[in-house]
Amino acid sequence: MMLILSGGAYRLSAAETAADHPVRVEIIPEVTSLHAARSFSVALRFSMKPGWHIYWGNPGDSGQPASFHWSLPEGFAAEPVFWPVPERIVQPPLVSYGYEGEVFLFQKMNVPRALENGKPYRFEVRADWLVCQVDCIPGREDFEFTLEAEDKLPEVDFRWADAFRRMSSRLPAELDEAVTLRVSRTSQHLMFQILLPETARGKIMRLQFFPCEASLIQHAAGQEMSLIPGGLLLKVPLSMLAPKSLERVRGLLVADPAWPQPGSPRGVTVDLPLSEDSPTPADLRPAVRSPMNFLTAILFSFLGGLMLNLMPCVLPVLSLKIIGLTQSARTPSAAKKQGLAYGAGVLALFWLLALLILIFRRTGQAVGWGFQMQSPLFVTFLAVLFFVLALSLFGIFEIPLTVTPHPSGHKKKYVLWEAFAGGALATLVATPCTAPMMGAALGFALTQPAISVAAVFTSLGAGMALPYILLSFYPQALRWLPKPGAWMIALKQFFAFPMLATVLWLSWVLGIQTGVNAVTRLFAGLWMIGFALWGYGKVQSIAGRLTRRVLVGVVCGSLIAGFFVLFPMRGLSGDKTSSAADSVWETYSEDKLAVYRASGRPVFLDFTAAWCLTCQVNERVALENPKVIKRMRELGIVPMKADWTSYDAGITKALESHGRSSIPLYVFYPANGGLPLILPEVLTPDIVLNFLNKLKTEDNTPHEAEP
Repeated sequence: MMLILSGGAYRLSAAETAADHPVRVEIIPEVTSLHAARSFSVALRFSMKPGWHIYWGNPGDSGQPASFHWSLPEGFAAEPVFWPVPERIVQPPLVSYGYEGEVFLFQKMNVPRALENGKPYRFEVRADWLVCQVDCIPGREDFEFTLEAEDKLPEVDFRWADAFRRMSSRLPAELDEAVTLRVSRTSQHLMFQILLPETARGKIMRLQFFPCEASLIQHAAGQEMSLIPGGLLLKVPLSMLAPKSLERVRGLLVADPAWPQPGSPRGVTVDLPLSEDSPTPADLRPAVRSPMNFLTAILFSFLGGLMLNLMPCVLPVLSLKIIGLTQSARTPSAAKKQGLAYGAGVLALFWLLALLILIFRRTGQAVGWGFQMQSPLFVTFLAVLFFVLALSLFGIFEIPLTVTPHPSGHKKKYVLWEAFAGGALATLVATPCTAPMMGAALGFALTQPAISVAAVFTSLGAGMALPYILLSFYPQALRWLPKPGAWMIALKQFFAFPMLATVLWLSWVLGIQTGVNAVTRLFAGLWMIGFALWGYGKVQSIAGRLTRRVLVGVVCGSLIAGFFVLFPMRGLSGDKTSSAADSVWETYSEDKLAVYRASGRPVFLDFTAAWCLTCQVNERVALENPKVIKRMRELGIVPMKADWTSYDAGITKALESHGRSSIPLYVFYPANGGLPLILPEVLTPDIVLNFLNKLKTEDNTPHEAEP
């Protein structure tokens, strides 16, 4: 369709796409007329339906960028496309780069020095694109527009002036001269070192590199940003197909919320020669003071593993195992074998957790310690497991958690497998807990090669298993316990109550993750499973064949019904309620934190989760203390909560930016853009109040707060 505007000076053709097509495309010249030697911009406007996208110049793992083929009047020339800053489009396991919603793709049209006034000049272009959701639809349209040459300077088309200004703000800018950027290469990564002026430090929350070359980096892999003295370091995993003779690096560096320079662009262009010098250890030193190195991480993880045994989620299981040792004390060799089997179970599960974390991170998913607790299905499994253990401890049916060794080889093997399973179970229930010193050690480990990760997790498991192994080798240390007798039955029943308390806590976690309907299903399923296990206990004590068959049928039916009630919970998504119910605490978002920091407000950020027992104790004891809340208000501090109960990629990246992969983590952002300060993992009201009272917001020297 041909439109004639401004007395015939401006004629435009737009694509007539079908109403149900996922994208509408039209061509928009910036001006309404031509003037000799005065270049102008032309935009192809793409308007996509929700969920659909087109691609950037480098589409990433899949896709195809839009292309334009011009037929121009003599003397005119079109420059390459100016691509706006793209977004990451995640469709696991692939990541693409492109645009959703609306985008203008600009080209600059150079005009010759000599034009014939009053003459219409016709411009034609063939546009090809690919628009995708799950399926992809290729598109092609021919466009044309006509502009007349005039003596006067060309006027901007007022109908599109605001849209041009708005869309032009999405174009990348040149990096400010006050910023120093250096890019180097290691065997597996590109390393971007950005030195910022003092006024710009602390204002970039996230940084991403978008390469111009498709095969340069692993698009789906995580890019790690960390603080270094005077600026930032961005570590980008290289692709296996990256050229070995790479000389220059071209692309965009995109900052959130924006680059702290005039115009506040999100993206800046990068076109730099590769530095021959790799970053030195001093270059990579974190800005947050930390004594962490490999040996320190090994020591901290070992001590953290020791302290895990005192956590409320582990203590009941460990206590039952120690009671079992009193029955093995008369056969020292059997006790030692049980201790080693228990330690093997602990180490095996720690190695499995380390392997899973490495696999997930290799595929581009950011996970950390306790990641499985973010799954409602796993929380449900743990609730069922603790409920079953509690029933066994009450004596409703028998799970031989403490077995007296028997001379027969079969029984010995059974005891060893039971000890191995006990170690694995203790590790499994320990994952919601983070002992002091664990967080820093795990955060360090997950930035190191796989062999270092394995070493730190092995040290953690060794620390956790050591007390039981020592007692199994030196059972005389248990002589202070009374001789085996009725007290052991009473103690077993006593430990059933902490197990049931854990079931209630896990139900609360599940309710926060998925809503009250899931908790109702959980309790209904537990009721049926409880009835089934009661029947199983009766079967264990009844000799009559007919009665046993009837009870077995009832048991099987109840178990099946219970699991059918529980099974639908895996499809629940979140009619989730907030765990940060207190109006005092604001809910974390990257943008909200950036706004407060840009305005100069200090922020206290609590990384927490409903399934993290250490977090819950710290909040109840210290952070919700009226004196602490009052002091924060007096100092104008914004309390903010990052709730990691369910998986949140933004919170995971925020944790990684502080060198951590586990919670709790407490970070204070000083006023006026100072670098963040990290508090201890275990808090008391005095620790927090002393920290707040000693604050010197004008001091940007980062450090970890002393207890």
